[in-house]
Formats: sequence, C-alpha cells, structure tokens
Amino acid sequence: MLYDHATPAVCSNFIARLRIGDGYDPVFLTYLHSTLYALRLNSRSIKQTTGIQNLDTSAYLSERVCIPPLPEQHAIARYLDHVDRRIQRHIDTKEKLIALLQEARQATIHRAVTRGLDPDVPLKPSGVDWLGDVPAHWEVAQLGRIGRFYKGSGGTKADEVPAGVPCIRYGDLYTSHRYHIRTSRSFVTETDAPNYTPLRYGDVLFAGSGETIEEIGKSAVNLIEQPACCGGDVILFRPIREMDARFSGYAIDCPQSQHQKSCMGRGITVMHIYSREIKQMWIALPTLPEQRAIAAHLDKATAAIDAAIDTARRQADFMRDYRASLIAHVVTGKLDVRVAAEQIDMETSHQ
Repeated sequence: MLYDHATPAVCSNFIARLRIGDGYDPVFLTYLHSTLYALRLNSRSIKQTTGIQNLDTSAYLSERVCIPPLPEQHAIARYLDHVDRRIQRHIDTKEKLIALLQEARQATIHRAVTRGLDPDVPLKPSGVDWLGDVPAHWEVAQLGRIGRFYKGSGGTKADEVPAGVPCIRYGDLYTSHRYHIRTSRSFVTETDAPNYTPLRYGDVLFAGSGETIEEIGKSAVNLIEQPACCGGDVILFRPIREMDARFSGYAIDCPQSQHQKSCMGRGITVMHIYSREIKQMWIALPTLPEQRAIAAHLDKATAAIDAAIDTARRQADFMRDYRASLIAHVVTGKLDVRVAAEQIDMETSHQ
C-alpha cells in the first residue's frame, strides 16, 4: 500500500514500513511489490512460525529485483494507474450487479414463502410483525409446535475420511450449504458414525454458534437420502407433521427468519443460539401442495439468478487475473508501455 504523505498518519506494529529514497517512483514500487506478492516471488522472505506466516523484513529488503530508469518507472506508473482505474470500474460494475442479483434472490424467496405464488390471494394479518399479512388460508406457527429439537453431538475433524458416511458439521452450514444440503463435504467411517447424531431426510440443521450476530443460527435442510449424521454444535429440528423439505429449507433460513434468529443470538466474541429460543421462531405454513409448488418455483428461480451471479463473478475474477498478469508483465519489462504512456498523457492533456 502506498501512503500519501500529504496526510499525517501513524502505523501500528506488525506493519513493515519502507521509506522510498531518491531515484525511485513509489507508485512503480507499489505495483512491483504487488507482483512479488501475487506470484509468490517473495516466498523466501516469508517465515512460518506457530501456524502464522510472518514476513522477514531483512530478507525481503534483500530480494533482488530489476528496476528501470526513473523516467520509465514514471511511465509504467502512469500507464498502470490508467489501466487499473478502467479495470476497477469494470469490476465494480460486476460487483454491483452481483449485489443486486443477491437482493433479488432474497426478495424472491421472501415473497414466495410469505405470500405464495398467487398475487391475488386474499390476505389476513399474521399477528407477527416481520411476517405482515399472509394468505388467509395459511397457518402461522412456531417451530416448537410443529417439530422436535435435538442437540447434535459427535467427534472431531480428526475423524474425517475421504469417503464414507456423510457428516454435516456446524461450520459447513456457513461455508458449504445454502437452504439445502444435497451433498456433504465431510465424511466419517461407518465405525465412527454411531458416535454422531443420525440424520433423517427433511431434518433442518441450525449452526449453534458463529462469529457474527447477523448469521447466528444459519440453517439448511437435509436432502441427503442415504444415511448421514451431524457433529456437535448443531441444533436439529425434526418436523412431526408432513412438510415439504425443500420448502422448509427456504422458509426457515429466508432473510426474515434469519432476522428472528439474529435477535435470539447471545454472546460477545462468539455468538450462541439455543433450541429453547429457536422454538419461538414463527413461519407461515401453506398447504402441502402449495409448499411443493413454492419449492419448485424457487428452485427454478434461484437457479437462474445463481447462474447470473456465477457469470458476473467469473467475469470479475477474470479481470482481476488479467490485471495481475498485466502488472507482472509490465513491471518485469516483458511489456514495454512507454509509448502507450505517452499516448495516455496526450489524451489526458486534450480532455
């Protein structure tokens, strides 16, 4: 990072500061450092201690690099600044599109699980602030009245094997699953599986702890049809009445349901939620045929939105990779940009 000395500032420990001498363009050196870091060309200067990677400042400052004459450093800096701004605008556009698509997905799910698919259906007050009005023939119920809760238990990650009985751990609910659990990242042996809590198709799994209050109690429904299990710090909800499993996944982890769980979370550095609180969660329950129709609709609608998000994310990632590759080629002299920098200067002067 380049610091603008026009603004007074200080830095804390764990920051290595390099003061630039005469004859060097600090912007060029910033781009050069980013290439050393991105290509791991400075890996000899990174020392591993107690699981944390540390930069050996003396070793890093002894690394040998090629430095062009100062006028060429200026030209490279101007060219890369110009290109970087254009690339970043493209990336920003894609990230804004991703945010809008994610909001559209959340709104689509919320409307479907609280209003159904018929825009003209008669409504009634739900009696729950976050739900508002719901279709008049729907039921509004707390989870504790429509299912039972169990506490997950099991061994540790040391039990994991490449293949075996699928095992869902609480961390997977944050990183690997959204609304539905169709495959497992973790497995345990058939010998160890009895030490874990067994799962049934349609069970809803809640993460019992987390780092932020906004995501506490993140949940997903088990759609794995073969025998599976879950580990500790997982709260298990098992419906005692017939419900469509895919609908349960959407309804119990939609944004408004997550808001309820956030209000139930407790803790300072680590947030916790318990079954006695999740039992108080309210959801709107349509008839079973409507649940199935809503789930099918959301499967299709969210798949289209997710495909658009993936495309935008790949495009943004491609531009990031292109920028890193371009910088590397320019600062190492593989690409001469002096003429291009002059053209940029001329275009800028005529604006």
